[in-house]
Parts: sequence; C-alpha cells; structure tokens
Amino acid sequence: MASAYKEDGYLAPIVDDDNPEEAVDPLYVPEGFKTVEDYLEYVRKTYQDDYDYDKENRDMALDDLKFIAGEIWDPAVEAAREGRPCPKINTLPQYIGQVIGDRRMNKTSIKLRPAKDATAKEAQIRAGIIKGIEYRSKADRVYDQGLDNQVSCGIGNWRVYLDYAEDDVFEQDIFIGGIPNPLAVLWDRFSFEPTGRDADHVFVQDIMPDSQFEKQWPKAKPDLSLVDELGLAGAGWYENNATRVCEFWEMKTRVKTVALNVLGQIIEVTEENKEQLVAENKIMINPRTGEPLIREARIKYACMHLVTGTNILAGPYELPINRLPIIRAEGRIVNVGDDRYRYSLTRWMKDPIRNRCYMRAVVIEELAMAPKAYWLAEDAAVEDYQEDFRNAHLSQDPLLRYKQGMKEPKRIEPPRVNAAAINQELACAQDMKDVSGIHDASLGIRSNEVSGRAINARKVEGDVATVIYHDNHNAAIAETGDVVNQLLSVCYDTIRQLLSIDEADKDSLVEVNNPANPESIDLSKGKYTAVVETGPSFTTQRQEGAQAMMEMIKVAPDIMGLAADLIAKYQDFPGAIEIAERLKKAMKAKGVDVGDEEGGQQIPPEMVEQIKQSVLAEFMQSAQGQQLQLQLKKEEQELRKAVSDADKAEADADRAKSEAEKAELEAEAFPDVHAAEVLKKAQQPERPSGNQNRSGAPRRAARPKKQSKGNKQ
Repeated sequence: MASAYKEDGYLAPIVDDDNPEEAVDPLYVPEGFKTVEDYLEYVRKTYQDDYDYDKENRDMALDDLKFIAGEIWDPAVEAAREGRPCPKINTLPQYIGQVIGDRRMNKTSIKLRPAKDATAKEAQIRAGIIKGIEYRSKADRVYDQGLDNQVSCGIGNWRVYLDYAEDDVFEQDIFIGGIPNPLAVLWDRFSFEPTGRDADHVFVQDIMPDSQFEKQWPKAKPDLSLVDELGLAGAGWYENNATRVCEFWEMKTRVKTVALNVLGQIIEVTEENKEQLVAENKIMINPRTGEPLIREARIKYACMHLVTGTNILAGPYELPINRLPIIRAEGRIVNVGDDRYRYSLTRWMKDPIRNRCYMRAVVIEELAMAPKAYWLAEDAAVEDYQEDFRNAHLSQDPLLRYKQGMKEPKRIEPPRVNAAAINQELACAQDMKDVSGIHDASLGIRSNEVSGRAINARKVEGDVATVIYHDNHNAAIAETGDVVNQLLSVCYDTIRQLLSIDEADKDSLVEVNNPANPESIDLSKGKYTAVVETGPSFTTQRQEGAQAMMEMIKVAPDIMGLAADLIAKYQDFPGAIEIAERLKKAMKAKGVDVGDEEGGQQIPPEMVEQIKQSVLAEFMQSAQGQQLQLQLKKEEQELRKAVSDADKAEADADRAKSEAEKAELEAEAFPDVHAAEVLKKAQQPERPSGNQNRSGAPRRAARPKKQSKGNKQ
C-alpha cells in the first residue's frame, strides 16, 4: 500500500493503483473485531440500517432529479395517453438557476479566527493558503455542484482528500473534490447536523461493472455461493453484472497522554520523554495535589476501509481530524417524531407543473380537434363558387363571391377555447411561485410592482424564502475550511512553499515550517475557528468602486488633483495600471503626497467633508431629493398634529380627573346636599337634544322659507 506514514502514526489515503491486490495485508483484521467476516457483517448491517431509515428521502430525491431531467408525466398516465398531446413545460431549471445564481454572484470566502496560541497574522496567512487550495482544486465548481444538488433534490456532498502534488514527487497536497451523484453518499442515520459534523460514519459508494472490478482487484472476485447464501445480490451488493464498492469512513478515538507545560501549552507525553519533562520542571504542578498536570485524553480521528460485500479491498486510511472528511449540505429539514424528512426547493413545485402540463394538453387537444371556421349557404348561392368557400382559409384573396339575388352565405365561428383550462393553468403558474417563495420580481419578470423600491422588496422576499439553502451551504463551506485547516499540519509537515491568495485575489508563494525564516509560520501550532464571509467578489467590488469614483468626480472635480492615480488604477480597461503609474509620477513631481506603494494616496479629512456636502447638495436639488423633502415635510406636519392631539387628549383627561376629585370631595363634605342633587337629576326627564324631538327621534331639517317677490333678488 503506497501510503505516507507520519511521525504520529497516521496514514494518508493514497492507494497504489499499479498493485491494487496488494493494498491490504491478507492477515489484517480491523481493530475491535475477531475476524474479517465479523467486520464485513457489521458493515453490511450498518449500511442496510442507514439505507432503510433514509429510503423515503432517497426515493423522493431520485424522483426530483428525474422530474428536472424531463420525466414530468407519470409513466402510467403518459402510457394511457399514447397518441395524445403530452406537453412538458419544465420551468424548474429557471427557479433553480435563480438560487444558484445568487451564490455565484456573491462569493464565499473562508476566514480563520485565532482561538488559542495563534495570532491574527498567522490566521490570515493560513486563510490565504486555504484559498490557494480552493483555487488549485477549482472548489468553486465543487461548491456550485453541491448547491445545485442541494436545491434540486435536498442534499449535496463533497469531500476533502490528500493526493500527490505531482506525478513524479513524494510531496502531497490537500484537495477539495466533488461528489456528482448526491445519492452515492449514505449518511449515519443518527446524524442530525446539516453539515454531517456529528456523523459517526458515512458510506461513499460506487457501482463498478464486473469487468472493471476484476481488472482492478483480480483477487477479490466474490464467491458466488457466499453471495447467494448471504443474499447480497438482492441487497444490491452484486447485481446487474456490477459490484458495489464502498468507502466506509468511521470516527474513532485513541488514548493520548497530554500535559500542560510551564508556558501554558498542551504537549504530548510519551513513556520516553515523561521522566525527562518532569525532572526538568517543564510541566506545571497542580498546587492542590503537588502532582504534574498530566492526563489521558481521547483524540478523535477518521478511519476508512474500502470494502465490498465480501472483501476488504484496502485500508485502513487514517486522518487526524475531528470530523469525517465528507461534507454534507442539506436542504430544508422537517422532524416528525423520530423521522426526518428532507425537502428540496423543487419538491412541492412538481404538482403545479404536472397540473399545468395537463391543462395545456387539454387546450392543445381541444384546438386540434375543434373544426375550422365554416360557411353556411344555400346550394344555389354558391353553386359556381364552392371551391372558393372551401379553400377560403388557405387563400389570401379577401373577396368571396356568391350568386346575385340569393341569400348571403353566413360564416360560422369555431368554438372558443376552454377558458376554465386556461385559468387553471394560470393558477398553477401562481402556485409554483407561492410554494417556492420566488416571485416574478426575483425572476426578472415584469409584475404589478412599478417602483424600484417595490421590485427590490419583492426580490428580498424571494431571497428570504430560499435563505435556508444558502445558510446550510455556507455552513458546509465553513466545515470544509475547518477540515482543510486541520490537515495543513498533517500534509505540510516539512519546509514547503505554498500558494497563497489574499483578499484582493493577489497570489504569492509563502514559506512555512522554516525556523530560520522569521516570516515563516509553523503550521503545527495554534488553534483556529473557521468562518465564512459572503459578498460580491473582489472584481465586482472593484467595478462598483470605479463607478462610484467617477460619480464622485462629477460632484467634486477637485478630487482628481488628489487621487487621480487611484481613480485610474481601479478602472476596468487595458492600460489602466500604466496610466495610474504615470499619474503618480506626475503628482509626485508637483509635490503631491501620494503615500507609500501599499497605502496609496490618503484624502484629507476636510476634502472628504467637502465631497460629502457637494454630493448632498446635488442630491437635494434632484427630482428624487425634492420628492424626499416634500415627503419629510408632510411627515413632519403629521407628527406635529399627532403631538398636538395627544397633548389635547392629555389635558382633557387631567380636567376630567380634577372634576371627579372635586365632586368626590364635595360629596364627602356635604353628603346630604349631594344626595339631594343626585335624586333631583334622576327624577327630571331627559330633555331632547337640539337635533331630536320629544319622542327621541331625529328632528327633521327645517324647510327654507319661500322668499316674497319683494325680497327676491
């Protein structure tokens, strides 16, 4: 087995393809099992349990993918309609492309935050190395494919692995690789974290034709009697002249003795160095017990065996990481009791599309079977012109003749299309938007939104409806960064020069693990936390910045005298850099301080304030600015009225309260007088108000008096 052993005993998962039959020792038995047969029985049972638990999700995911590929009609319905219209109006790729397009326009960037024994500078260097690994692995394609599968069928997967840097070297590199088939990965049924971080095991399977399998592993040909005895053909391990080959990854633990040294660092203690460390007082002493701070820790690592139903083909391959190197990006998850249901964006859009296709088929069928427009005429009227009337729909001649004096032929219109079917089709189109949350504005289709604010608001609603897919996808990318960061010290444990790409997409070579170089960092030290930042790519930011600079020049032309070199530098046309350099030299010759090479020209604060004032003045003079002023004035008036009404209401309440208190005091002081007044008021009948008569009914309005002739004007 061609594997690179590390000093800590871990293996890099590289198999010698030239001698595949020698990939595993014939006497090898996995740890914790008595025989190879016991281990394989455990593998087969674990696979079947995981498959049975997730079978419904996998079946629905497969149906989603088939639907997107064009299998819209149910096979039984399509067979029953043989010879009749079965249109396939598949708009799902448009909705899927909308979600994926958002991710492609807003790139994700893996960042590292120092957690222990690390600095911000070292974190930045390691993040640059990780970005270099992403560039070399074409990770953008991997992430896009994972999101495509995540949105299409509810789950996407990719992996982190080690491989030789070149064909003729012994050095290894870290790579990020895609897993195109989302159903090729079978996860631990007890894993609930969307990225698979909590999974104890995972299967990555490949179905290989028997001819290819026998060529690669000639000594692993299965015993057919054993296959029949174990029922492996029916379980999918051997069927249709193909063999299922699985990478079976597991999380395992091993005991490791660690100590806290006098510098506050965690170091490994072995039988060989323990006495020396204690004797030289390099280990901190527990003040309560007086004993050295030494304990046993359980260290996680990932282990993989390549297996079939009856053989171990290769392994074990071990990686010192705290999670599996297979990364999962899930869609929407609904937990119902102990069951987990995984949904894609397309899951609930299929029925509206099926109904829409059926309604379109009804309309097409009615139009195809409906008679053409025909004529109703007496024989004598068209005796000599029958062919003209029969072929009127094929002729461009607008004139039709009939015999003079006869009854005019009458044109009979064809029956109208079924309006109910058309309305139902429109309802299905709306159902697709409702169940997905992606409306016309998000798709770039003109809708009832007119203003830019309304259009953007509807776009935001569509983004919010699908944010769970981006959120889970970003979490998976962050896990990828964490795995790659853990493998840096495993793969690059010697002096190496590595590709690093900074935030401005500038690449450089950085040297690592070289004590003689003060700029070099030790990849084996420090702990970091991986996070993901999402936003426009640096190219997009540069283009937007260049456009903003040109707008600033229109408002404040004086800025060209202070930052002409920077404005030219960020323009997107050939020769911009050369122009910027010439402008910088010319500005230096005029005595303008252009700053250093990295920092560039610094604009004085007073000029910045002047630019702000100029931009604000120009905006307030524009139509939008005037409209904003009118709106602010109207809101200010409404606010003043509301404050005035509130003050009046408060004054009325205070007046009523004081009158009530006064009445209460008078009642306490003169109880007899107060009781007599209350009784008198109760006995008096209520007098009608000015607009009521004595019966309580509303009083009629008085008629206007007639004017006399003398008063008439």
